[in-house]
Amino acid sequence: MYHVSIGGMEMKGWSVFVPTVWRTMQALKAARLAQGCIHAEVSRRGRTYFALSVWKSRGAMQTYAKGEVHGGMMAQASI
Repeated sequence: MYHVSIGGMEMKGWSVFVPTVWRTMQALKAARLAQGCIHAEVSRRGRTYFALSVWKSRGAMQTYAKGEVHGGMMAQASI
């Protein structure tokens, strides 16, 4: 059984566009290199960006989510 994660974020304006896209691309690269990741992609619909990833196990997905790149990004987003 695979585990799928889907997340989305709406851009609130141009002032956050470049830093958000930069962090998103770093997270995408890290996900694709993470052990247990089968597939990762980012897509857009209007001002909303979506991230989709497929994992071999829940543990692999959680390890990535709590890791340096994604975990740090989520910590900044909650400030």
